[in-house]
Amino acid sequence: MFWQALFARSRKGPRLFRRRNTSTRTAVDPHTWPALTKLADYDGAVDLGGATAQIWARAEGRIALVQHEATTASTWTWREDLAGIEAVVYCTGRLWTAEPEMRLWEPGVFPDHNAPLVSWTQMSGWIGTAPPLFPQNLRTFAIIDRWEPGEPPVTALARDVDIASILVAAATCEPGTAAHRALTNFAAEALWDDYRITKNDIATFTDACEQLTLPWGARPLPVPEPGDLDETTIRAGWLDILDRRDDAAGAALRTMRSWTSGDRTLPFAAFTQIDPSADQWAAEWTSRLEPSPWRAAHVLFEERRPVRYLTDPATGAACAEDPDGIIHTLVPAAIPTAAALHSVILSGGHTTVWIRDTDGRLWLAPQLAADGIAWGYSGGGPWTLAGLLGRLLDDLAARATVGGKPRPGLLALCQHPWPDGTVLTRADLEAARDGRFTLPVVDTDK
Repeated sequence: MFWQALFARSRKGPRLFRRRNTSTRTAVDPHTWPALTKLADYDGAVDLGGATAQIWARAEGRIALVQHEATTASTWTWREDLAGIEAVVYCTGRLWTAEPEMRLWEPGVFPDHNAPLVSWTQMSGWIGTAPPLFPQNLRTFAIIDRWEPGEPPVTALARDVDIASILVAAATCEPGTAAHRALTNFAAEALWDDYRITKNDIATFTDACEQLTLPWGARPLPVPEPGDLDETTIRAGWLDILDRRDDAAGAALRTMRSWTSGDRTLPFAAFTQIDPSADQWAAEWTSRLEPSPWRAAHVLFEERRPVRYLTDPATGAACAEDPDGIIHTLVPAAIPTAAALHSVILSGGHTTVWIRDTDGRLWLAPQLAADGIAWGYSGGGPWTLAGLLGRLLDDLAARATVGGKPRPGLLALCQHPWPDGTVLTRADLEAARDGRFTLPVVDTDK
């Protein structure tokens, strides 16, 4: 039989336990073990990569309690990494009735809802004490490894997003500038949000398990709630970051977009793609694009394997051309014009909406990442488009928003299955808004 040495940290010094192939080992059922009246020997924590196992040793064998950071592909190998442990219990991070859900992890089978349940009383009897629980954002190995039986909970910073890149970018800005204020505000809000969520998670579990005394192994480091920063300053600051040409700005932008849609933060949050050969409007819009050096905003197109960086000079939106000649572009949340709406063009297979203003200029309809726009069916896209068109009739420079109830006539117009290339005039839109527009009859035989 093949043996590998795996060490776990212990208060008593390094402790050796054996790791072996699970397929050759007979599972040990801890349900046959008598409940302990004193604490089992704690052998410390083992880093499983994405999860941490805490090991207790008793006469019948060793038992591990596994708590994960996030569900990843590596979960399938965790049980393999603990092959030398006689029994493994997996804490799912969920509730089961009025207890934390724990499942017995049998060799070769990842525990799901069919795996044997382990009650709170059973687990407490197996290790001689109530098992320590760690909130979702405080389940890293570094935190759990600091925990010791009988000691107060570990105090640690609850952090779901690594804000290091944000703080590095902030350090490169002049203090007091919009960019510096926007970046530091984002970092403070991220830390506050993670602290608030973790504190709420603890409260939710504590309330749901009111018949139990839950021994939390870690508590979040208190973080003060950040003050409000006006959205104008936030967007101006991130606009500066988007336009920078250094890797620090690009890294900060990647971090920000991994945490939020950017609808509140960025002047450009939504994406779309345009085929320049699709129709006359796509060709017209593409013709005004200008070559651009790499900017931080272009990190948002990295997955598209860009062959050329571009910019829309009318809006400042970053664009990139992929190897197939398709243009990927950020979409402004508002049209920078003082003109009024002249007409709306529906094209691109129910997903591309163009706006023509009274000065003759062509714009992509503004939108946010949270709510896409579309037409031709009953759903969220036409609902969002109808609300947007109602606002643009009053002010073409109005910023796209989330939510709101559109006028029934505009909603019916946006739900109609218009053919590609349909042009709706301002008069059409006003008539629909006022309930005076008659929709054409749909030919169901086509």
